[in-house]
Amino acid sequence: MPTGQKEKRAYEKLMNTAIAMEYVFVRIYLVFNIRLTVTTCV
Repeated sequence: MPTGQKEKRAYEKLMNTAIAMEYVFVRIYLVFNIRLTVTTCV
């Protein structure tokens, strides 16, 4: 874990960005999976 207030804030910002990116990727992945499933089933 990083020490110091500035480092801690930067670390938290980085983690928040990573979580947001992961969320976006999961959403895109799910949409693609649903599209593929629909197109292959129909």
